[in-house]
Amino acid sequence: LSAEAGVTATPDGEVNSWFDLSGNANDAFQANPAFAPAFVENTLAGLPTVRFDGVDDFLDVSDSPSISIPGDVTSVVV
Repeated sequence: LSAEAGVTATPDGEVNSWFDLSGNANDAFQANPAFAPAFVENTLAGLPTVRFDGVDDFLDVSDSPSISIPGDVTSVVV
């Protein structure tokens, strides 16, 4: 996933889909705007970011053999 490509956001900046650019179709989705992270342009060295509030924002990725890990996983990437 890259904030530079594949992010679909509402006019209010809420991310409702983030497409996997690897070709493995591990796309991330959020149907409820209350739990959607924000898409913010020009924030990190002029690049866009997807900003999670640290409280209840998340994106769902369907289970796939290319990322299958037993149990719940939390990833934090900067």
